[in-house]
Amino acid sequence: MNSEDRISLAKTAAKSVLKTLTEHDYATVIEFNSMANIWTGNLDLQPMTDVNKDPDNSSSAFTFIDNLGPVGGTNFTDAFQKA
Repeated sequence: MNSEDRISLAKTAAKSVLKTLTEHDYATVIEFNSMANIWTGNLDLQPMTDVNKDPDNSSSAFTFIDNLGPVGGTNFTDAFQKA
């Protein structure tokens, strides 16, 4: 399985989890490769409203996930420190 297949499966899995959440649930998304980046730029958890899950909203969690790619290394340490 190449890295494109893995990132596609990871994106599908992440969006599937977010789809189960409601506006009463709070979450964020952390990208990690050579360094960690957070969906909103800070660690504040966001309510999983329809707007935050809307793939047509350029600032939604879904759009953030869609824009992820298989680049860089796998810096778990930075991601876990931010989490």
